[in-house]
Amino acid sequence: MAPGGRQEEGCTDPSGKAWSGRLSVERDGDDFTLSYDDFADKQGTFAVRRVESDFHEFDARLVIGSFTSINYKGTVRGRRDQHTVWDGAGSAERDGFLPPSGVIEATTVAEVVDDALCSGQPASGRTTLTFGSHVAVVTYDGATECDDEKTAALTVNGEAQAPLDGITCAVAQRGLPRSTLGLTLLGALVLAAVGRRRERVGTP
Repeated sequence: MAPGGRQEEGCTDPSGKAWSGRLSVERDGDDFTLSYDDFADKQGTFAVRRVESDFHEFDARLVIGSFTSINYKGTVRGRRDQHTVWDGAGSAERDGFLPPSGVIEATTVAEVVDDALCSGQPASGRTTLTFGSHVAVVTYDGATECDDEKTAALTVNGEAQAPLDGITCAVAQRGLPRSTLGLTLLGALVLAAVGRRRERVGTP
């Protein structure tokens, strides 16, 4: 990633992975905008604005893999690599030849990330995913159920499901704390698949 006002394209990272496309970074003090031009299979922007020293707003408007459009806004309270609280809302829409397709509304409330409570796993909070008449709720429980599988509780249409595995806190972007924004958007597509399957078998 290049510093403010510069661009990178056709580069290789320290691990030897080759990257194509272009990523532009524009900075204005503590604010910055990442512009993706077919970089990491993404088009669009990811912007961060500093409101206070420990409070940031972010806005993601991305198209991933030509089929999935993401519009998501949120806030982060706290400092990087310390106790942070994430809130956000938006939508993910997939329009492809194969299912799942459709629009998912996603809302995350008070997602706490704190390695002192549970390393790499959200400590508390929840994400609600809505697809048509179907509603899934992911409840983060690292503060009470911290485990190697990094699970989170899941309900679909009010019914408890098997826990979700691999609910990790991924590094978002330079200058921001960690969050599960990526999980929220991928999980939305999982919910779409659940909804399509229930519709096919006639489950209310």
